[in-house]
Amino acid sequence: MLLNAIPVTLQLAGWAFVLGLFLALGLSLWAAARQSAFADSLVEGLNAWSIAMPTFCAGVIFILLFCIELHWLPVIGSFILPPVLMRRPKRRGTGSSPRPAVIMGLDSGGTIVKPLREELKESAALPYVRTAKAKGLAPLRIAVFHILPNAAGILLSLSGLVAGSLVAGTLTMEILFGLPGIGSLALNAIQGRDTPVVLAAVSFIAVSLVLINTAVDALHKLFDPRMTP
Repeated sequence: MLLNAIPVTLQLAGWAFVLGLFLALGLSLWAAARQSAFADSLVEGLNAWSIAMPTFCAGVIFILLFCIELHWLPVIGSFILPPVLMRRPKRRGTGSSPRPAVIMGLDSGGTIVKPLREELKESAALPYVRTAKAKGLAPLRIAVFHILPNAAGILLSLSGLVAGSLVAGTLTMEILFGLPGIGSLALNAIQGRDTPVVLAAVSFIAVSLVLINTAVDALHKLFDPRMTP
């Protein structure tokens, strides 16, 4: 059971992480390059979404709007893994939908985008950035090649926190969209008092968090040699 559930959770968390990271990175770099009130408003809006809108509530709203009212998407289903990889036949009425990853990706992007934008704003005021502007370099090139490397530390830290929370926090989306992942497996095991399965699920989450933190520390030392003892 655990071997069947792990790929679902990892795929869901992975797609949500990639979507959130690219969304936060792209929006922050665009705001740093444009330096406009509209770009900053988008950053604030995405950050407010991640704070004020729980993923479970967002999932319910998506289901009510796109499945119940508009009939555009099936209520249960996900593009995360095809049914053959889940080792279960495709049920009638299910289909492909990116909703779980999109909802979690928006939440992850909102968590990263605000601190990253503030760090980029502080780096933009440094003397070497003013020198790059004086040379006539394009704003986007300055943001990507001159400002972003100085904010790599906070980006790695936030990415590690988000990745860990995604692996351990897919329960609501798995239950809501009928995905057979670690979260739903652990919940069913708790309800059925299946202690070995509960311990296996918790152990997997704990090991995943340790591996993520170890990878983040290694990347920190790679990008910032000052952290090497």
